[in-house]
Amino acid sequence: MLRPSPFLRAARTLSTFLRPHLAGLAGAALTMLLVTGIHLARPLILRELIDTALPARDAGLALRLGLAFVGALALGAGALYTRAVLLAGVATSVMARLKGAVFGHLLAQDLRFFDGHPPGKLISRVENDIEQMRGLVSGAAAQLAANALLLAGITVLTWWQAPVLGRWLLLVVIGGGVAVAVYARFIRQLWHEVRERDSEMAARVTEFVQGVSLLRLFGREEAAVERVAAATRSRTDLEARGVFYDAVLFYGGFTFLAEIGGLAAVLWYGTGEVFAGRLTVGTLVMFLELLRRFFGPLRDLAEVFVALQSGLAATGRVFGLFDLRPEGAGTGLVAGDQGTTGGQPVPPGAAAAASSVLPLRVAATAGGGQTGAAVAGGSGLVPVPSRFREIAFREVRFAYGAEPVLHDLSFAVRCGQRIGIVGASGSGKSTCINLLLRFYDPTAGAIEIDGCDLRAFDPRAWRRKVALVLQEIHLFPGTVMENLKAFAPGIHDGRVLAAARELGADRFIRRLPAGYATVLAERGANLSLGERQLLCYVRALVRNPDLLILDEATSAVDAVTERRLQQAMERLMAGRTAVIIAHRLTTVVAADRILVLERGRLAEAGTHAELVGRPGPYRTLAAMQGLDLGARAGRRGRRERRADRAAARPAQRPGPALSAPAAA
Repeated sequence: MLRPSPFLRAARTLSTFLRPHLAGLAGAALTMLLVTGIHLARPLILRELIDTALPARDAGLALRLGLAFVGALALGAGALYTRAVLLAGVATSVMARLKGAVFGHLLAQDLRFFDGHPPGKLISRVENDIEQMRGLVSGAAAQLAANALLLAGITVLTWWQAPVLGRWLLLVVIGGGVAVAVYARFIRQLWHEVRERDSEMAARVTEFVQGVSLLRLFGREEAAVERVAAATRSRTDLEARGVFYDAVLFYGGFTFLAEIGGLAAVLWYGTGEVFAGRLTVGTLVMFLELLRRFFGPLRDLAEVFVALQSGLAATGRVFGLFDLRPEGAGTGLVAGDQGTTGGQPVPPGAAAAASSVLPLRVAATAGGGQTGAAVAGGSGLVPVPSRFREIAFREVRFAYGAEPVLHDLSFAVRCGQRIGIVGASGSGKSTCINLLLRFYDPTAGAIEIDGCDLRAFDPRAWRRKVALVLQEIHLFPGTVMENLKAFAPGIHDGRVLAAARELGADRFIRRLPAGYATVLAERGANLSLGERQLLCYVRALVRNPDLLILDEATSAVDAVTERRLQQAMERLMAGRTAVIIAHRLTTVVAADRILVLERGRLAEAGTHAELVGRPGPYRTLAAMQGLDLGARAGRRGRRERRADRAAARPAQRPGPALSAPAAA
């Protein structure tokens, strides 16, 4: 079966967003027909004025024809204004819905997609390309349709009045249409490259703005400006080529050879017919006026064609995003969520269902688990257990592209355990977390929850049971309260206040200009680094997770704050499973078990006391960080842990208690 062209696929996809606005589009079409009729009626009025009213010296008829001519002008202007208003309203609504759909579809992609697409390019596709499409919907496409309708009307009217001239015009229309179609295939690729350069330029600007402090430190502002200017020049050169080709085709050679030559031919032919008595002067004037109006839309194609081709290039780039499979589609497990994206309609085929299913191990769950066959068939997902007993990595392998990161990694984490994962940079620590959160899936092996493959669960349902605190702090535009709730309106304010008091963040939050209603600057820039870290801790506590993941989460705070956080986090970790990624070994000394990774392999495992008591990579790391390698180290760590638990025992506080989930 032939695959439809990109233009047809884009038009089909765009039609799904235009469908709710059929009334507005129908109104615009009616005004288009009205304007075309007025353009055709005006030359007929002139013919009647010249051939009938003037020779007869009929002032009344001349006045009526003159008023009709002026009235047609006024009616046409009103129709054009109405069309512009209708199409602008349609374009605004469609672009808003399209932005929501594209943004929602982007958020549904797995992290591999974002690894290969810089934020600047994505911003360009969501903002710049969609705005470029606005002109396509509200102006270029409508103008092209109106011009085509007018050309067809002029050709038919001319053929009816003078078949010889009609045949000439028809040949011009056919020849021009073929030439424009051939030219469009060439120029569309050029404008696609222009849109790509726009994305690259946006990516560079974004990166330089984010790294402005380093640019100033190294005194490289001028170099950054030059690189952006070079990207701008490259883009401008391409755009200038496109504009030049359009001008030569539609303004230069085409105008001289076609319009001037056409007018000369009509004058030569029409004058002979007038002298022979077969054509009136009024009819000749009518033909000249029709011919002028015939070439007017063709001249306008230069401007329309630039907007049209640029808009089509942007449309192809935007709707190309809908061809991406959302997260989970590759496993064949997302069966019921393909119809919408971020609350916006997704066109058919925009999020194609997967054609292959990974072999999954599915165990029966207390909540009524489904069989492996049912899941493989895409009929549903296994319910996430209300309280899991064990998380197990089974010979897990993973690679970013062709570079392997994890090699046959196997270990188990029991419910309630605190597991530390340590190792040098690049050893695979963060990759384990990304796999556990299903930001990526293993290339081989499996991660199992109570014997059930993690891929059998809905990723969103699984992540609702997890809280993550990263070394890299992420706060979003909004108020402090909204960030602590992670924009979940169902969370009661009292729970947030209790969590903030628990972790000692309430005091500094209330000192902010508007307290919990203070609007945070981008990435929380109006807070100190330690304050931003505390907010991330509170956000994790508010979530009340079954599984807590800490990625060097206290590295940004001072020693006093770190100690207070560790005591407070004892309450949060009580009865919960905790996985702690650490560069500083002091944060995992009291862990129930420590996993030491080396180049994606499990080098050794044990408690702190066991690992420092024998030669190995952990003992080497401990010695480098100045930790006590004696036998008392492990006992002291356990004593500190008991002291932290005692300090974190529930106190009498107002507001809801932040208790852990019930034990299995």
